[in-house]
Amino acid sequence: MIRRLLAVLPAGAAGLLTIRLFRAFLTDDFALRVVAEQGRRGAPWYYRLAGAWATAPGSLLVFTAIVGGIGAVATWRRPRAALVASSTTAVLLGIGLAWASPFEQLPIPAVGGLGLTPILEHWAMAIHPPLLYAALACCLPPFAAVVGGDGWSPASVRRWLGAALVLATVAITLGAFWSYAEQGWGGYWAWDPVENSSFAVWLAVVAVLHTIGPGRTIDTAAPRWPAAVPWLVALSGSAASRSGAVPSVHAFAESGRVGVGLALAALVSVALVSVGAVVGTTGTGRGRLLVDRWARYPSVLAAATLVIVTVGIATPFVMDRFGHDVRVAGEFYARLLLPLAIGAAALVLRVGTARPVRRSVWVAHGGFVLLVVAVLGTTADTHGTATIPAGRTVELAGRSVTNEGVAVEPGPRPGTESVVASLVVDGTRLRPRLTAYPERGGVLAETATDRGVVHDVQVVLVRADDDGRALVEVRARPATNGVWLAALLIALGSASALGRARPTAAVARGVPASPPAVH
Repeated sequence: MIRRLLAVLPAGAAGLLTIRLFRAFLTDDFALRVVAEQGRRGAPWYYRLAGAWATAPGSLLVFTAIVGGIGAVATWRRPRAALVASSTTAVLLGIGLAWASPFEQLPIPAVGGLGLTPILEHWAMAIHPPLLYAALACCLPPFAAVVGGDGWSPASVRRWLGAALVLATVAITLGAFWSYAEQGWGGYWAWDPVENSSFAVWLAVVAVLHTIGPGRTIDTAAPRWPAAVPWLVALSGSAASRSGAVPSVHAFAESGRVGVGLALAALVSVALVSVGAVVGTTGTGRGRLLVDRWARYPSVLAAATLVIVTVGIATPFVMDRFGHDVRVAGEFYARLLLPLAIGAAALVLRVGTARPVRRSVWVAHGGFVLLVVAVLGTTADTHGTATIPAGRTVELAGRSVTNEGVAVEPGPRPGTESVVASLVVDGTRLRPRLTAYPERGGVLAETATDRGVVHDVQVVLVRADDDGRALVEVRARPATNGVWLAALLIALGSASALGRARPTAAVARGVPASPPAVH
């Protein structure tokens, strides 16, 4: 019992420190620098709480607490796995407190806080980060079991990575919806390095689940190290995004020492898994997965996609070490991943029509096919930009746009003002606005959207003049609702599959214990 209690000490410490940080935000403790920078008196409680993970130091602490909590619960009865999980939590906590402590005090307490960066005050961003952290944390138990050598089983791996898949799907979709609804700067996905880091974890989870997923007969002598890959990808992605070296609109402007510390932790983790694979503690390496031949292809496609995304993420990070500022454009991913996406969708349809599959599997994989189709559909968007005098009508992006005038109104926060354009787009009144935030020294363009079943119409106010003229951009975006529906189907199907049939261990290498089922 004492050994178990010692194993959860890092998780307990991280949890208590996180509660202290939450309390500081909820009680407007402006003596703390992070609260003064991201807290705001009078803001709804959930936006004040979101300030805890809106800063680099706070987000690392919250991430550590979630990782520690899930790791402790998952490995409570497995001493060696618990040691791995607690050591990982202790390293993350040490890096955070040493180089990114959220408890730095101001010399003189602030009178009031600046509040969240205005663009982050959206309900999706109050949920997206902790959900994503939980998804990454669910990748730790399989890693701990692989390195620790106790408690590993296909059912356990499937359970934790299945939970990671569901949470990551929801979290990534919420982040994409925020980007689409709030910013209007390029749709729901921009192939940003930090976005790609979470996508890489999703791909790693998909690859492993299709290797040791539900409904398969599995040789227990098969190598176990693949189950550790999602956590290695998650830790490496955190190192890249928190290093300050990755050119990203999401990346934290954090000390390079944090990135280096996380990168070293990732390298040590890779070494532990590699040594275990060589000496046999993560599986003999002589066994093989006894799966239907169709089951190999999804893993191969997901792994190939992961390699491409990893190259795109790592290139700026590596080149920065040599003094070069390199950015990987979205065309790189689009050209290389389009054939893989179409091939994966065709494979799903082929397997679904050739063999019987469970309903939950159909829902998840049907959602993936819909996602591919919807993403392709959204590339057919049209847009137009024009300056429209008050009372005039022009045609933009195939839509009739009438400018009814421009007005100044109170902004969403005390002390802010918004310039609002009243536009009628094909009979629907939309009111995009420009809001000035003096305390932040900037102006935020807030998009207005007319949501339709097939098309969305987004309007952005770029500039407004005193005489009522408005420079506006209009975009007609097809099939976007298909993206949200597809993600929902993937999450629901994956969640349903978690409680279904579990893998069965084969009693003799090379001979299935039962006829292999199709996923």
